[in-house]
Amino acid sequence: MRDGVAFVADDAAGVLIVDVSNPQTPVVIGGYDTPGNAEVVVLNDSRLYIADQQFGLQIVHIGSCLPCAPDLTGDGVVDTLDFLLFLGAWAQGNDIADWDENGTINTMDFIAFLNEWAVGC
Repeated sequence: MRDGVAFVADDAAGVLIVDVSNPQTPVVIGGYDTPGNAEVVVLNDSRLYIADQQFGLQIVHIGSCLPCAPDLTGDGVVDTLDFLLFLGAWAQGNDIADWDENGTINTMDFIAFLNEWAVGC
């Protein structure tokens, strides 16, 4: 799992990409159809290593298919607008500002967001 996204081996369906940022309502946001049956999936850096029952190891680069967490506006660019959106949410105590997802909105969330924002996507 990375950035609220889980990769689930789903046999003949291949690998499901699931947004689990809200564990009460997971949402399938994509997938990868393996040639056979996906039995196990492991994420390492920007690659999925998939054990396919019939066709062995499948390696898939996923670098650009994950959502970019600090891109709060969803425009594909991490910029000042994303920072201002986060700052406003943080000041208001909005749940989106709970960046470390520990149930408390505090300075640690602000620092965690700034670290990701500075790196970009």
